[in-house]
Amino acid sequence: MQPPQPRGPHPLTLPEILLHLSTFLNTRTRAVSLRVCREWYQALLPLVWKEISLFKENEHRLDSETLRKHADLVDTIHVIGECDNVSDLASVARLQGLYFKNITDLDFFDDDISIEHATEFIQQHQSTLKVIFYDTFSTDIELTDDFLDALDSCTQLETLKLPTSVCVSRKWNRHRVVRSLWSRLVSLTLFDVDFSHDEPKDTTQLLKEWVDQEGGPVQVNLKTLRVFAPYESKYHIVPFLILVSTELTDLIWMGGGDKAWPVAFLADAIRTGTWTPTNLKSLGLTNVHFDLRDISTILGATLHLQKLDVHRSKFDVNDWHILRFEYPHYLTQLTTLNVRECKDMSGQIVQQMLCEMPNLEVFEGPHIRAQHLLEDSRPWICSRLRVLTLFFFLDDATGAEKGSAIVLAQLAKMTRLQRLTLRLSPCSGLRELLDYQTVTKRENGLELSFDEGLRSLSTLKLLRYFSGTGDTRLAPWTKAEAEWVVKNWAFLESIATVHLSQESSDLLSQYVDMFECTIPVEWHANTIL
Repeated sequence: MQPPQPRGPHPLTLPEILLHLSTFLNTRTRAVSLRVCREWYQALLPLVWKEISLFKENEHRLDSETLRKHADLVDTIHVIGECDNVSDLASVARLQGLYFKNITDLDFFDDDISIEHATEFIQQHQSTLKVIFYDTFSTDIELTDDFLDALDSCTQLETLKLPTSVCVSRKWNRHRVVRSLWSRLVSLTLFDVDFSHDEPKDTTQLLKEWVDQEGGPVQVNLKTLRVFAPYESKYHIVPFLILVSTELTDLIWMGGGDKAWPVAFLADAIRTGTWTPTNLKSLGLTNVHFDLRDISTILGATLHLQKLDVHRSKFDVNDWHILRFEYPHYLTQLTTLNVRECKDMSGQIVQQMLCEMPNLEVFEGPHIRAQHLLEDSRPWICSRLRVLTLFFFLDDATGAEKGSAIVLAQLAKMTRLQRLTLRLSPCSGLRELLDYQTVTKRENGLELSFDEGLRSLSTLKLLRYFSGTGDTRLAPWTKAEAEWVVKNWAFLESIATVHLSQESSDLLSQYVDMFECTIPVEWHANTIL
């Protein structure tokens, strides 16, 4: 009789299998999985500590001693505070005196982090940092010589984000910045950094001075440039950087004081041959105004564009017709489209976009009315959607009922959705059409209850984030809805702005993070209408 052969390790203890399985787990589940066995602990611990966030909610777990013990596993740190929250000072204190030898990404978003604290931490980790995001709730942070020199000493730095600030360093002039730090950066984000110590010069003067000084054309390596609200656009460093960044693939420009100037500048640069955006794949023109001629010029020059963000702009039906009829290749080429908060957009156009753009993966739209769904009954063909933001407006009791059924049926086909934000807003006059009894019977509106809307969305198995921004339902979620969510949306990590009963809140808090979820003491129709 043969002796029993020794059995090999169980497949679920093999590191390569565990690492693959962990990609389907959220952070909280990974942390719980450390307790399964020694093999799981050893395989998953580096993943749990790879990226950490320091903020009020987890201060009791991530004390200084715990951070010190696992510091070598950390490569990304987020320090997140809240305005007027003094207790968040502990987040900064926990970092002092610690050294993270493998850190590459640093994200400060906290008023309690002074420029001195940020400078000290950056100097301590200058040899490994590749990504630095520094932002605050305050305005006019003074970028000192020491801070800017600390950035310049980060030899591997590729991505930089600076807050609304004033550059107080007189030696840190435009030419030195472009030659040293910014010439190495691949990605740069600026929130109205003011170089007010410089004599105002327009872009043409800057280019001429640079060519004269360097004896040749200017070129930097920026691939991504994001700038927000420069009030003195014509004298800002941004136009200069756009023109000298020949490899630029991602440009986001949010208008400031002169909302018409950014688009006009880009269009004029294209027409004069000063700028050729042949490599541009992502373009954001937000909070800006533009005319048809300029937007047509830009769309005609950016032939490889895949992502377009024009939220809070004057993008309207005429601009959509230019894209739709003059450059129809964009209908199949665009994978991301953001037209949120475009006041001149109609729900009819939103319906056309969802029915005619098959390769959309991210869509953020303004509103769509029930009547538009009834008038244009074509199916949404953007089955690749991963992110969807949509405001659903009711017209009347009948339209609301039929429109809700249609939009839920359309959503049910978006099986790849990972992030869904819905909002229901009744149009004027609906308050009078619906009385309390009608509302409590849940016969009208975009219903997301256990018996109605939620069951229609059981196909969204990959959903990781759900937000019911505004009034997306007509009553708080009960325990039945909470149990359904846990069972059917197994990958869900966060729920935001959803009305919950105390019982459902207690249940969901064990599985997901919740943000701005209200627990009303007494529910009545006026809460919605």
